[in-house]
Amino acid sequence: MPHRFNRRHFHHLAMGSLAAGSALATASSSAEETPEKAPAKETAAPAVSPFAVDFTQPGKTVKPVNGSNFWANVSERRIVDTFPLVQALHFSTIRLHDIPLVNDGMRLVDTHMIFGNFKADTNDPDNYYFEQTDDYLQAIIDSGSKIVYRLGTSIEHTTPKNYFAKEPKDHLQFARICDGIIRHYNEGWANGFHHDIQYWEIWNEPDLVPNMWDSKDPNVYCRFYATVAKYLKERHPNVKIGGPALMSLNEHFLKALLTACKDIGAPLDFFSWHSYARTPEQLLDPPVRGRQLLDEAGFTQTELHLNEWHYFPCKWSEIHGTEGGEERKIYWRESPEGLNGIDAAAFCGYVLTRWQDTPLDMGNYYSTTSVNWGLLHGNKRVPYYTFQLFGEMMQTQPVRVKTSDQKYVSLLGVVGKDGQKQIFASNWKQDVVNLEIQLVGVPETGEVTVLRLDREKRLEETKLAYTNSTLKIQNQPGSWVLSIRWA
Repeated sequence: MPHRFNRRHFHHLAMGSLAAGSALATASSSAEETPEKAPAKETAAPAVSPFAVDFTQPGKTVKPVNGSNFWANVSERRIVDTFPLVQALHFSTIRLHDIPLVNDGMRLVDTHMIFGNFKADTNDPDNYYFEQTDDYLQAIIDSGSKIVYRLGTSIEHTTPKNYFAKEPKDHLQFARICDGIIRHYNEGWANGFHHDIQYWEIWNEPDLVPNMWDSKDPNVYCRFYATVAKYLKERHPNVKIGGPALMSLNEHFLKALLTACKDIGAPLDFFSWHSYARTPEQLLDPPVRGRQLLDEAGFTQTELHLNEWHYFPCKWSEIHGTEGGEERKIYWRESPEGLNGIDAAAFCGYVLTRWQDTPLDMGNYYSTTSVNWGLLHGNKRVPYYTFQLFGEMMQTQPVRVKTSDQKYVSLLGVVGKDGQKQIFASNWKQDVVNLEIQLVGVPETGEVTVLRLDREKRLEETKLAYTNSTLKIQNQPGSWVLSIRWA
């Protein structure tokens, strides 16, 4: 972790003199060598805070891992317009998966929604329906977010029979359909656009059978992927083709995919997977392992995308309502300890910070809107504010600085392009009521603005003075997120 302090060294810096520490050590040695003198009564040394930020030590640019799945709901915009609320989050990327499921009655994004007759001529623009997806994508682009376009279908929960969540009968025909979609949005074909959408993902969770695929043999999907990816890359060499958006970092599946790509020379520009996680380690460890597996196989330039994730402290049976009934389902969906409470908000802040020290290239939360998973559902849920703070920080084009913190309590110190200094702090379920941060690179005495998110407060703004290069903040017990800003 290149931007973490040696805490002992930082303590000397904060006290202003390494030489003073050396002098104290010399005096202590002299006392020990004079046995005739009674030893002085020992006094406990003041505790050194584990929390520190040194703004004079810049490092790398903060990774834009604050992406999401879904844009604002468009099917009910005349009733409830959530566009301004979503724009305020400044998502780095929006992944287009499950879009029709949250926009009732609309033909959006999914391959079969755009090209309804699979056997039709892919060179005839009349066989495509782009209009609604055109408007949906334009809203995302206008907001400043980039797009990850998932080619394929949304998940199917409603029937034991799969309509679209199955292997396409003709792999090349599917590839030709996708080619038409890419040409429309990147090359202006069929009265289209020049959006320069870089990321094109082939399918979603082919290891989720039967909801997303119809074969438990990874090789079936891998052959499909390799055929489609090679076809698309030959026609669009400047875009990035990847997948397969696995349910987890499934090493067996990944190795099968790498073999299939090598066999016919197909690209894997990015490898994607998902995680619904009870602990931060479930999101922080896989990127390290994924990088190792890809590098060992020779895919050293393949990006890592964890493009569907959420805090998940319960069981799937509970959130589906099959265990514990509706009461348990609502508890996990709405309580402070649940999927969308203050613990989830602090979890998100901690993960977004710690991902800076992993090989991960892109992260996409699930999701912006939806009943169980949305940052928005009727009102702002608590994690919404975490993403708002992180998104506002990212608008300053921040560079990381050195920090010292502890497990489950993270500090992300940054300096923006115009010199703006900030600390993004997250505490996931730890007892840190009295937070003391030692500071270097700011005036010894000053004032900061603190935006506070906890069980009761939703970005309450306060002014706080500090002295002796030490910022002291009183917090409520339990999880919290803070944005600390210098004028």
